[in-house]
Amino acid sequence: MLPSGAFNWYQPFQHTLSCRPTVTPLTNSTSSSTLTSSSQPLAKSLNTTFLNSLQLDTSKYAPTQTRCRRHTRLGSSLTSSGPSKGPWSPQNSPIFHNPRLVKTWQRKVVVAALSTSAFVAATSPPNKSESSLTVKELKQLLDEGGVDYQDCFEKSELVARLKTAKDTLSPKLQNRIMALLSSQSALAKTEDSTASSSSTSSALDQLFMDEQNTVGLFKRCAPSVVHITTTTGIAGPLFLNIEEIPRGSGSGFIWDTKGHIVTNFHVIQGARRAKIALNDGRSFNATLVGQYPDSDIAVLKITLSKEEEPLQPISVGNSGALQVGQKCFAIGNPFGLDQTLTSGIISGLGRDMKAITGRTIRGVVQTDAAINPGNSGGPLLNSQGALVGVNTMIYSTSGASSGVGFAVPSDSVRRIVNQLIRDKKVTRPALGVVCATNFQTRQLKLKGALILNVAQGGPASQASLRPTTRAASGQVKLGDLIIGVGPQKVNSVEDLVAAVEECEVGEEVTVKVMRNHKPLDVKVKLQARKE
Repeated sequence: MLPSGAFNWYQPFQHTLSCRPTVTPLTNSTSSSTLTSSSQPLAKSLNTTFLNSLQLDTSKYAPTQTRCRRHTRLGSSLTSSGPSKGPWSPQNSPIFHNPRLVKTWQRKVVVAALSTSAFVAATSPPNKSESSLTVKELKQLLDEGGVDYQDCFEKSELVARLKTAKDTLSPKLQNRIMALLSSQSALAKTEDSTASSSSTSSALDQLFMDEQNTVGLFKRCAPSVVHITTTTGIAGPLFLNIEEIPRGSGSGFIWDTKGHIVTNFHVIQGARRAKIALNDGRSFNATLVGQYPDSDIAVLKITLSKEEEPLQPISVGNSGALQVGQKCFAIGNPFGLDQTLTSGIISGLGRDMKAITGRTIRGVVQTDAAINPGNSGGPLLNSQGALVGVNTMIYSTSGASSGVGFAVPSDSVRRIVNQLIRDKKVTRPALGVVCATNFQTRQLKLKGALILNVAQGGPASQASLRPTTRAASGQVKLGDLIIGVGPQKVNSVEDLVAAVEECEVGEEVTVKVMRNHKPLDVKVKLQARKE
């Protein structure tokens, strides 16, 4: 049946629609006798809104100068009246006062309207119920209608939700539902024409949108993740040869098309050889480019021939924009099971973690995504598939994942990796001071980093920062107490190291100190640390 109000348009046109259209589609050649052959007359004429839903251009059926000689003046007024709002209709035209022209225009419009597939679908009785629609069709209709279905897990729940909200949908969307139920869906025709990929499409159609996004993310990012196996050497029985034995395995990811692979330092620590296995089954022996144990980062490189398929680098995101609670994904090789995907959320930010060298890694990302032995060095991804961290370690008493994993933030990884590729090492800035321990500072009831000594010719010496000295009488004169570097507050030696390492070599920073119980700002130009 037609939508409500479809025949409330123009009363003088009742006799023209004294018919009931059949289910079979009509063509443009349908004669007026065909339209009047049915015995049950329609009560009213077509609604303008319904004509708009059929996307029918009614203006091309308007009378013109060539179509009506007796109304040449009237036809010219139609073309000179300027643009009108919406589709052409007799209400916004001078022919509204000419019944003959109105009747001619109405007859042409109705013949065209009855010839459209949308009209046939709307007037045809449905031959299937909403339950016969696919999950994809149900979701698409609910999305277009602005109906929330995130709490629906079964197809029957989607059907019930559509039936409940059907009366609140727009007339255009209701017409589309009728067309789908009448087997007139353009979407169904398109899916039938793609028979070669029908099995894959039908499988994806059964998934919710969130699941489809996860599947797509894995397919995009998995080629960028590699499996790393390492071997070490031991002396043979007669100490004349070195035997290689497996040492361990881990994960890594492709940094660029030149063959650079990023992983954790502890994955390749002490290894004699490392082998890289790609997602497509190819394997290569890797060489070490550089390492930075203080942040547990290492860069390897593989060499490809020109004939081989190019590498697919990972997309690097911004870890500074992370929010607690957003989704994240980890791809790696836990327990040697390559290409394993786990998911979770960002459960914490700004954590401090001890590196293998004992130094503190600042700003570590915490996640509850399952990270197990073998995931080390693999990427932590956001919902867009961009790198936000390098999985490094877990907090566990059993050695298995306990829901607390840590990843080095991508902002730090980007800075370290670029230096390792360019210089084969990481150049860290230095202030050129030796500070008292935190225990000694607390004993003096001070809060900050107390300077004990200043390196001659270093940045602090050139900026006239004062060290702690002892007079001939034995009296100790305390040096400057550093309480801030730039915008960062300094409450301990670790805070000072972290604040300086966030700066660049050669950068001029403002060091805030307490001298003789008075605050003082000193400009210091940082230099490269001598290893």
